[in-house]
Amino acid sequence: MTETSKKMIAGMAGLVGCAFIVLLVYVAVRPGSISVAVEETKSHMKLIAVAIEEYRYVQVEKRYDPLTEANWVTQLACAPESRVIIGALPKNVWSAENTTEFRDSWGQAIVFAPKDDPQGQPVLTSAGPDGDITTEEDNVRYPR
Repeated sequence: MTETSKKMIAGMAGLVGCAFIVLLVYVAVRPGSISVAVEETKSHMKLIAVAIEEYRYVQVEKRYDPLTEANWVTQLACAPESRVIIGALPKNVWSAENTTEFRDSWGQAIVFAPKDDPQGQPVLTSAGPDGDITTEEDNVRYPR
């Protein structure tokens, strides 16, 4: 074996070792980061659900429009009863300057289904870490 071949093999072994260490760090850190983001998103969804319930509680008396997939964020932002609640959300989730959507921990819009739950309760869905709502295995749902 030539000296050049030995150096190339040693260099490749070093690269493989570095790649293995990077992989270990990725595996060790990433799941924790994802689970923190999932829990954070669920927490925000719970607060949004409280705002929805408050809105629905006064909806008939105050003659508010029913919440739909198209108007839910705007309606919650306009009604003082729910606005006070969503005002507690972090600015990266909702802000008075952006009243058209709520965002999850990955910056994606949270989807609202008015009566998707068997008890007729609204369901909030986040596309999860991959940002793709069609890959249900990593979607974050509330109340499920």
